[in-house]
Amino acid sequence: MCRLSWALALLVAGCFTPDLGEGQVLCGVDDACPPSYVCRADGRCYHDAGDGGASGATDLAGSVADLGNGGAARCARACPPTSSCAAGVCTPPSGATMCQRAQDCHNGQVCDEYNVGGMLHGFCTPPIAGAPGGAADDCSAPGDDASCQTGLCAVDAKDSGRRACLVPCKGDGDCVSGKCQASVGEPATIDGAPAMSVKFCTR
Repeated sequence: MCRLSWALALLVAGCFTPDLGEGQVLCGVDDACPPSYVCRADGRCYHDAGDGGASGATDLAGSVADLGNGGAARCARACPPTSSCAAGVCTPPSGATMCQRAQDCHNGQVCDEYNVGGMLHGFCTPPIAGAPGGAADDCSAPGDDASCQTGLCAVDAKDSGRRACLVPCKGDGDCVSGKCQASVGEPATIDGAPAMSVKFCTR
């Protein structure tokens, strides 16, 4: 009887495929994902839609714990100075002050955005070393940008031709340019949290 129970348990375990949800698991090294999942452009794993990974996505022939970095989820962006990557998101520096605009930070720090509980919150952070780009300064493409002091380049949600280093603001008076845009259009998310609610300085 014991052998039969053990054999049944192995049979069931061998057929069990856990539901990891859509976009809940970050892609591993070389865009690897668990079996039947593919890595998408946002760096997260989704069920294969039947295209066999035609988008160039990779399927990981291994276990969930083998997602690279010893099973730890990687961050979608280079974390700002004194920040670290934990559970796939950049964490605010230890003891950092919360901010909503550049003026809330002192001693040369910048107001950078972090995913805390699924929502973006600003925290005063040391700038990217040697980065010249501050409020309303032009940048190359939405997302990671080492020329921006915050490490992020943003595009206006209403005008895709308007982009600038992501420096949060509450109103026009917070920006040297006098223009605080209503919302970020790209990147759509920062560390997986929607960026639409963030206002930023533009020209």
